[in-house]
Amino acid sequence: GNQAATLRLMEAAAARRLAALRADGEVGAAAAAAEAMRPGAGAARAVRLTDALTSQIAQELIRARDEAAVWLQTGVQVHTRPGSAGTSRLTTLTAPTEVSAPLPGVGGRLTLGADMVALRSGTLGSGFREQQSFGTNPLFLQPNFVAPAFNRPQGNMDGVALRMTWLRENMRAEIGSTPLGFHRPTFTGMLEVVPRITEGLRLRLTAERTPETSSMLSYAGYTQSSGTGPFWGAVTRTGGRVTLEYSTSDRLGFYGGGAAHALRGTNVVDNTRWEVFGGVYYAVMRQPGQQVTVGVDLRHTGHSRNAGGFTFGHGGYFSPARSFVGSLQGEYRAQWGDWTFRGIGAVGWQSFRTALAPVFPTNRGYQAALEAQAAASPGVFDKHIGGQRSSGPTGSIFANLEYAMTPNLRLGAAARYERVGNFSDTAGFFYLRYRLDRPRADLEPLFAGAPTVYPNVNDPMVSSYRAGAPELVRMPSGAARPVW
Repeated sequence: GNQAATLRLMEAAAARRLAALRADGEVGAAAAAAEAMRPGAGAARAVRLTDALTSQIAQELIRARDEAAVWLQTGVQVHTRPGSAGTSRLTTLTAPTEVSAPLPGVGGRLTLGADMVALRSGTLGSGFREQQSFGTNPLFLQPNFVAPAFNRPQGNMDGVALRMTWLRENMRAEIGSTPLGFHRPTFTGMLEVVPRITEGLRLRLTAERTPETSSMLSYAGYTQSSGTGPFWGAVTRTGGRVTLEYSTSDRLGFYGGGAAHALRGTNVVDNTRWEVFGGVYYAVMRQPGQQVTVGVDLRHTGHSRNAGGFTFGHGGYFSPARSFVGSLQGEYRAQWGDWTFRGIGAVGWQSFRTALAPVFPTNRGYQAALEAQAAASPGVFDKHIGGQRSSGPTGSIFANLEYAMTPNLRLGAAARYERVGNFSDTAGFFYLRYRLDRPRADLEPLFAGAPTVYPNVNDPMVSSYRAGAPELVRMPSGAARPVW
């Protein structure tokens, strides 16, 4: 947990090993490796320290330096979800910036971050059906109406989300906020501990409160009548997850668990979500410069209510009564000199059904008035949001390419595409990371002469969680952007 102390110990061990190398006349080989492996020197040659002990010390020294350094990180991401303009369609532009540093004495790493967020959902159409799908419009619309009773939903929303994370081996704690500048910002948080039960068995316990970012309604919320009408939306998901992870070797592993969350928002119908999941993964190839892993993932989820509409009282997020997804997944990691690559692909099958829901689930008066209106004009007004059943193939792909431009500066790009039936989800992310330190001059031959395993997906603390639940399972259908 104390990265600075670990770095000092590794530096002392490296200094002793270099002294031994000099005594044996092997300093020239280390200097040649340093030049060949220098980032930015062009096509790097696969030069490696031939002595096994020296190579091991060098790699542990590089890892210790990564974990003890102060990092500055920033980037920009574009995330798009197609749908109906003004409601289910959403484009999210995020510019995350953070500084990450070890905590002397306390141990672990503290990260402070601010994410600029801009949401764009388009303009609600002027057709009768489009207008009837939003807010309280169904109560006031007439079949031959000219203008909607309320303004169309706000199509733009900007804000800045704040977060603070403390990370140490087998534990992570985070507190933050939804974007300040939204109508009703609120706090978010997460606590995860990963106790080891036996050598190969780990228990992952997670408690979290996170925003539901599926749509403008679920993430930021809406008001009507030029901002003076009732507000609804801004849904948060609060609950926990329990995962049991078992590895029989460094190649084969199993996992399984469950989760339960309460979904709450302002003037939004209360909902609960549950999930059970399990899977297996196997590293079919593991070499110093590359690795191939395959896996099978099965997930079954459900919700107590359908809150997927955009009328007053709904939350604007996908909430099937039952959903089953099974997928075959494959991951490839590789490093070529100063370049690292990670790719994940998944193909599978999904089956789900959503339940019939009232148009106004939180207001009996509104719902009764709408039902009377629908009875007076049969076939014109919808008094319920219809349920549906669907089954079909699913697929997703994720890729992350990172380049060490200098020993302290890394540039990267990541992209993800996921498709389920007619639904698709696309995200692109460009980032840079800068390390605010320099290696000890007398140890530079070791830093440069060993094969540096650069952390993928912008995680300087990769060694703390590298043995946990495989990211292979979570990345294709997980967060909207790669985890820092």
